[in-house]
This record gives sequence, C-alpha cells and structure tokens, in this order.
Amino acid sequence: MGTGEESVANRRAAHGANDIAGKSSAVEVHLLGHCRVARNGEDVALPASRKARALLAYLLMAPRPVHRARLCELFWAVPNDPRGELRWCLSKIRGVLDEPFQRRVKAENDWVAIDASNLQVDALSVAKRAERTIADGDLEGLKELATKLEGEFLEGFEADRIPLFEAWLIGERHRFREFHAHVLSRIVSLLPRTSAAIPYIRKRLDLLPFDEAAHLDLMVTLAACGRFAEGEAHLEAASRLFSSEGLSRAPLERAWREHRLLAGRSTPADSSPLTDAAPEKSVRRDSRSSSCHSPIWAPIPNRSISSTESRTA
Repeated sequence: MGTGEESVANRRAAHGANDIAGKSSAVEVHLLGHCRVARNGEDVALPASRKARALLAYLLMAPRPVHRARLCELFWAVPNDPRGELRWCLSKIRGVLDEPFQRRVKAENDWVAIDASNLQVDALSVAKRAERTIADGDLEGLKELATKLEGEFLEGFEADRIPLFEAWLIGERHRFREFHAHVLSRIVSLLPRTSAAIPYIRKRLDLLPFDEAAHLDLMVTLAACGRFAEGEAHLEAASRLFSSEGLSRAPLERAWREHRLLAGRSTPADSSPLTDAAPEKSVRRDSRSSSCHSPIWAPIPNRSISSTESRTA
C-alpha cells in the first residue's frame, strides 16, 4: 500500500476508533464574519440552501427550543408544505453538526433546538464574555474580543426574501455592532493617548460615524501626539459629515481649537515625536495637562447621536 493510501487508511481508522469509543469531534461554528463550520480544524460543507443556513444560525442563537409553527412562520411565509420544508432543512443541518454518538439537532414533539453545549460558537462566546470583560477592564481580553468582532454577524448573508428572519438578523447585527463599539471604547479608555489608541478609535468611527465622542477622542489624541495636520484634516471631514445631516459641528471645532492650543505649548511642530505632546484630560477647559505617556485615559462624555446612527444602520 502506498504512503498516501496508508495515510488515508490511518485517518479513517482513527475516526472509526473515535466513533466506537463514543468521542465527539471538536466542532467550531463561526457566525461572526463569513458563516462556516469546522470539524477538527477542517471546514465542513454547508448546505447550499440559504434557508437551511439561516435556520442553523437562528437555532444556535435561540436561548431555548423553538416551536415548529414559529419556525414555519419565520422562514416559509407561503410554501406548499412548510413542515416538510422544515424537516428537509433540519436533515441538512444534521449532516453538518450530528455525529454517530452525538445528536446535536433535537426535534422532540413540536419543539426544535440545537444542543450547543459541546460546540464552539464564536457569537455565543463573545456575547457571554463581552459585558464581564468590559467591566473587568482586561485589556488583552478586550483586544481578543475586538478581533473576533471585526466580522459582521453572518457577513454577506442576504435575507431579502425571508422578511421575518431579515428583521431578526438586523437586530443581531446591531447587537454585535454595539458589543464591538463598547469593547473598542473600553480599550481606548485603558490606553494612554498615544498613537496606539488611534486604530481603535478609527474602528469605532467606522461602526458609528456620527458618534461625537469618538470624533472628539480622535482629535484630542491626535493633538496630544502632535499630529496637527492630520487632526485638521479629520476636523474638516467630520464637519462636512455632520453638516450634511444638519448636525452642529461647533463642539468638534471648539474641542480641536482648545486641545491644539494646549498641546502646541509643548509640541513645537507637526513633525515632532509622538511622545512630545502634553494633552488635556478632557474636552473641557482645564489648566491641568498630562504627558502623552500617561497611563490614564480621561474618557470624554458619551455624546453619540443615536437618531442619526439609526439612519445609517
């Protein structure tokens, strides 16, 4: 037997041994970013049906079993045989998640659920850890969460022909976008006002372009680091953005003038090293200044404009 054939035979034997012993594979389900499932590190082919993939995500995120009637209403508004369609989709999901000794897709009486107790589901893990990690101020844990949250929930999935599911999907995407924004804000609050904080502020602005507090954070940090030309350019762009929506740009302009003046007292020019600046501790006028190396971040009050944010969702 050739080496390649021996390798295949060995893998099959090992898989068979696991089945006999009743051991489950390590199954990971990724719902943040592009939806995918991996078993023992290898991607598993997902059903071609959009509704089957949507049903997989919905059942994984459901906190309790869901009635068949509710699933039929959610996914099949006017089919000939909604329960038959549901059975077909569940059979496809079983092919992805179930194993000989591990039946994860449960359908008892009229209730349907996925047992995720031994699945690694990124969205469930993030939702469980986010609030605690934010409260604890664990910087490394927050950075890990920020990385996981970079992908949108079910990124690229189009649910335009599944209206009730689409409404649920919009809600989940908003929830995880808020998690991401809070995580980024907490990271910034734990970092000194140096260039290290700027990428996290920019990511928050990508999520919430009308968040006044994030714009202020960015300009204060740029001023603290002596990056005046960059701050002027951002102020101009932000002012145009706010004006386009009929929002006042005065707070941004006032904060920039104050912090540029204060930082300029100790930073001779835009080309000075990033560590030479001496920023203020808040947007308010204050005679106290701190070094750009200061380990303490003085948070700016949250002035996000929720009505405008909802227009951009």
